[in-house]
Amino acid sequence: MLLGRKPVMTIIKQNLLRGEKITNVLRILKINRSTYYKWRHFKPSAYELSTQHLKQVIKTLHADIPIYGAPRLTMWLQKLGYGISQRRVWRIMHNLSIKAAVGHVNQKPRTKVIYPQRPNLVKNHPERPYRSADITYIQLVDGRWVYLSSVYDPIKRRVVGFAVDKRMTKELVNRSFGRALSCTGRPQYLHSDMGSQYTSDLFESSLRRHQMQHSYSLKGYPYDNAGIESFHATIKRELIYLNQYQTLREVIISVENYIYWFNTSRISLVG
Repeated sequence: MLLGRKPVMTIIKQNLLRGEKITNVLRILKINRSTYYKWRHFKPSAYELSTQHLKQVIKTLHADIPIYGAPRLTMWLQKLGYGISQRRVWRIMHNLSIKAAVGHVNQKPRTKVIYPQRPNLVKNHPERPYRSADITYIQLVDGRWVYLSSVYDPIKRRVVGFAVDKRMTKELVNRSFGRALSCTGRPQYLHSDMGSQYTSDLFESSLRRHQMQHSYSLKGYPYDNAGIESFHATIKRELIYLNQYQTLREVIISVENYIYWFNTSRISLVG
């Protein structure tokens, strides 16, 4: 039949209210009597009922954390006790027309980096415990830039220190390094690129004072710092690009809340 169940049942009910016999109504509509009674006593299956329930749950979870796509929503649901596959989650999300939120990417300003000959301990001694450090750019609504300096533990995949400022200075990276030490103690060495902030006398003296070696990403080996660069790409995709910041303070509060969530609650797809 071309007519859906609801319109057909509406037509039948209207005719029955006018006193028409059900046999005549079904004959005119060309509907078998067995089909009519099957529709009349229709009950959704257990699968259909569970799908309706899952739709409400997924809508609620997605509203809570809109950056999660089907893979992380599946893991979240499984942690909540639902036996559900990623494919089914994807189908429900598609049916609800929801997907992971994606923000607008801002083009960062170009900087010139000098590459002197420095040791790369990640490449030469990957077994030693270390931290990695890097800086990323965050643009305010008025076009100004602020800078996030982070220190990352690649083993635990946690951010152990960070600082945000309106200038990209050696003091900024030194502040994030100090917070990392107070949070997790002293590893054998710290790995960074060769930006002037990390090659400065201030930063080098801080490392020597804490008896830590300095490792550098050599030109052509950006993957040595892949952990922290991946974190910066993630925070931009899941937070920065989804918001519009008016002030430095707004950025600091937002980043602090995100990093706490990233370290404690975020579902990782990496085993």
